Amino acid sequence: MKQILLPKNQFVIVDDEDYEYLNQWKWCLFNGYAGRSVKGRHVAMHRLIMNTPERMVCDHINSCKLDNRKSNLRNCTQSENCMNRRNKPKGAHYSPTEGKWRGQIVYRENGKKITKYLGYFATKEEALAAYDNVVGFYHKEYAVTNKEMAANV
Repeated sequence: MKQILLPKNQFVIVDDEDYEYLNQWKWCLFNGYAGRSVKGRHVAMHRLIMNTPERMVCDHINSCKLDNRKSNLRNCTQSENCMNRRNKPKGAHYSPTEGKWRGQIVYRENGKKITKYLGYFATKEEALAAYDNVVGFYHKEYAVTNKEMAANV
């Protein structure tokens, strides 16, 4: 593992075998990601490393935008990438008509968006726990539980 220096004393982590190739250019930050500008077009380092196809995205498995080791990157669809979001708790929505929290999970099957309702719960925590119990089944290797998100804060 090596580090490539970015402006303002920041750095990005890359694999040893990618270091020389990537270090031939000057990199900067674009929306928190390491990138460079080529003829007015942004080139993201993580997409370059993974040779990400045009209609796909490159996901940072641990959500650290500056960890560009291949073991932390995977090419996936936008939908799969959204499953790995860690910015807020998922799976609990308050229903004013019921006066309870509804647990739910959203996933894709055969290209179709499906919402699976998990039931109504007295507390938000119970609805979040219901989501955590099923997220691995529906989101597979992209699953992130609310407990994992809370632990990373």
